[in-house]
Amino acid sequence: MLHRRDNPERRGYSLIELMVVLALILLVGAVVVPSLDSFMRDTNVKGAADLCVARLADARSFAIEEGRAYRFAASPDGKRIRIGPDEVDGSGNPLESPEIPPRIVQLDLPQGITLSPDGVQQSGDDGWIKIVTYLPDGTCRETNSPDFKLTEPGTVSYLVQIRSLTGAVTVNMISGAK
Repeated sequence: MLHRRDNPERRGYSLIELMVVLALILLVGAVVVPSLDSFMRDTNVKGAADLCVARLADARSFAIEEGRAYRFAASPDGKRIRIGPDEVDGSGNPLESPEIPPRIVQLDLPQGITLSPDGVQQSGDDGWIKIVTYLPDGTCRETNSPDFKLTEPGTVSYLVQIRSLTGAVTVNMISGAK
């Protein structure tokens, strides 16, 4: 069978059809990308908050398991966190020679994240800023709620609050922080 030029049967797409499809793809991409950017914007800060909550839970469980006080501290620049035994027991007496070796955990916060304690915090002899000390009964030594903020420039901030009586931790996004 011979094919003539005026045959309505085609075997491909015209350049105009391809350009229309490409324009539609670009239009959809232009609408979706900004929404994904705002959706992903605070993931580093939220991840840092989750990391801190997990380490706070570790410090509390270590204190209960070992029967000695554990503290959660931040480096002076707010870029690292540390949990380790406190130098004194729950009654304020110095630790002599504990039979259980101490567990010390030091971690870097995600890049660009800074931890800043709220209120007056104590700086330990080792240069770390003490945020909270968990006692062997699971409560906190500090009478005021030891709170701290996690911030990243250009994004939202999170406030981590610790209840002194129970040691429970809550995380809240700080409104208006961008």
